[in-house]
Amino acid sequence: MTHITGGAPNAAAPGAAAGGPGPRPADRFLQSAMRFVGQPYRWGGGHVNRTFDAPGPVDCSGLVMQAARMAGVNLDGTADTQQRLGQPVAMTDLKPGDLVFKGKPAYHVGIYLGDGQVLHAPRTGDRVRVTSLQGWGNARRVFNEAGQAVDPAAWQAAPAAAPGTGAREGRLGGDGARVGGGGGRPSALSLLDLDSEEERERKRNALAASRAPRGGAARMAGGGAAPAAGAAPAGGGRHSGLANVNATDPGQLGGLLAKLEAAGVSRAFLEALSKQYGVPLEMILAVIQQESGGDPSARSGAGAMGLMQLMPDTARGLGVTDPMDPKQNVEGGVKYLAEMLQRFGGDTSKALAGYNAGPGNVEKHGGIPPFAETQQYVRKITAMMGGAGTQA
Repeated sequence: MTHITGGAPNAAAPGAAAGGPGPRPADRFLQSAMRFVGQPYRWGGGHVNRTFDAPGPVDCSGLVMQAARMAGVNLDGTADTQQRLGQPVAMTDLKPGDLVFKGKPAYHVGIYLGDGQVLHAPRTGDRVRVTSLQGWGNARRVFNEAGQAVDPAAWQAAPAAAPGTGAREGRLGGDGARVGGGGGRPSALSLLDLDSEEERERKRNALAASRAPRGGAARMAGGGAAPAAGAAPAGGGRHSGLANVNATDPGQLGGLLAKLEAAGVSRAFLEALSKQYGVPLEMILAVIQQESGGDPSARSGAGAMGLMQLMPDTARGLGVTDPMDPKQNVEGGVKYLAEMLQRFGGDTSKALAGYNAGPGNVEKHGGIPPFAETQQYVRKITAMMGGAGTQA
């Protein structure tokens, strides 16, 4: 397989000679990936339902996704999804074209180029570049020795679509038990670590079981008064649509805006985030009100911080370098709300439940989990939003 060092291949791709069948998918993947060198990192960049016509801003998994699409191969997904593609390979046996990862489940992905070099999109404020293999912990082989996709039957060539079509796929920065700390309440995420998807699910289940009264529903800690036995979960309705959100109406939460303005978070900033990430302004405000009451210095006993009560690990995964900076905190929380809305097809109630209890729990229970805190959390926020999350 072609070795690539620096910015260009140093050997001709097999089959590329005159009369040959042309470069193999693996070589096209590497060549396409190198075209992204110097492109700015953009969270969510590359996660659209189309193939790039030319290199553009990407995040780490978007780089892999678009380089593969440009090569006619489907490696779509987020870093933790891409970590399940192909076959595992030892870090001592890497070949160019292998995907390398940090974390299990992965929070970062790169493309191995050979000679101990990795191409990746590092972080906000950085650009796609080549760095050393040091610090990367595990890998997957997605192309075989013949340069073909390891499982071509499962990975059919990605169809191209007209530029601008399709909803942006949210970059799912992990599936921890929750982002927020619940306005000073303990957060389950503090009891989880970034092991494997299976290990995290086991821990979530054990955590929920440990909190469940015998014969009763599991509940999150510190969630206030539980609803009466047999009470129905909060509604599972849908927001009117991500592509047509109301980015200007604060609803009944207009009074919170002055408090946020004093903290350096202006209405214009919030409206810009609303439009950028497709999250209604009143949803952002309602989550802030529920999580912190608009206090930028709020901290929970479990370590959740700031206006949207981000846990440290979650904040890092969202690109937040200072969770106590009000603007960074809010943007991180809005990013995660966007991920939840995208993951649950615009269903506001499920998105809020995912923010509070973790998307894995929402999927496991087929809707809002039977945790008292989560059910109450969704009820309160949808009520603040005028019942937007509940079907009539």
